[in-house]
Amino acid sequence: MTRHGMHRRRAGQYVGEQLVRLALLIAVACSATGWTTSGAIALDTARWVDVSGDPDAVWKELGDFCAIETWHPMVKACSAVEVDGKLTRTLTLADGATQVERLVDWNDRARTYTYRLVEGGASVVDLQATLAVRRHDGGSRIVWSGSYAPANGVATGKAWGAVRAFYDAGLKALAERHKT
Repeated sequence: MTRHGMHRRRAGQYVGEQLVRLALLIAVACSATGWTTSGAIALDTARWVDVSGDPDAVWKELGDFCAIETWHPMVKACSAVEVDGKLTRTLTLADGATQVERLVDWNDRARTYTYRLVEGGASVVDLQATLAVRRHDGGSRIVWSGSYAPANGVATGKAWGAVRAFYDAGLKALAERHKT
């Protein structure tokens, strides 16, 4: 022990401990600031619309994982298959692009489902989103929320705008179907 109350350590041991501390500090800083391990900023978007329909009736319309093709104007077709025990849908979008999404969780009682983008989505990566129907003011509130990161080379604002535009187009169509 030295006069400062510290044990003597070999130089290598001290450097190793400092590297571990630095790695932990970086991990905490990245988590606190919203940076992902890929170096992209993690983004969150939540949009909602209030409609006049009963929540159970609205959920019956939205709750099927491929029902999106019947109400979203930017989705022209949807096909679903089971992949590795998980329901997976392929969306064909109005512009001809496709994206593949895998169901992560589906809860009929809570009127919610969560999915993850597996493939496609030119503007974003690591998208995980939830569509939910809640009881609100004698009708329903449809909430669409998601977390994601901009795709490589895509500006943060463009990624955020793409997700927001997709959510808003779908929610607007639903509001038209269920006038409040």
